[in-house]
Amino acid sequence: MAPRSLGRIFALPAAVGAASVVGLVSALVGDGPWDLLSWLALGLAVVLAAWHGLPWRTRPGVASQTDGGATAAASRRVDSGRS
Repeated sequence: MAPRSLGRIFALPAAVGAASVVGLVSALVGDGPWDLLSWLALGLAVVLAAWHGLPWRTRPGVASQTDGGATAAASRRVDSGRS
């Protein structure tokens, strides 16, 4: 796998951080449309954290942290039985 540049590694976290700052400032600035902007901007971080933190987002054959490696062990048993 090719190494990633620092710009590629930190682009998404920097964008989420910037959106959070925009959300916090817009919540302090005014009402009405500013409240909507703050909800959307601050909700982005919550949605992304929930999406990437849910245990159902696993790849087949890769052990997750919640199954204790049972998925990978079962995958090895199935693969070793093939000739």
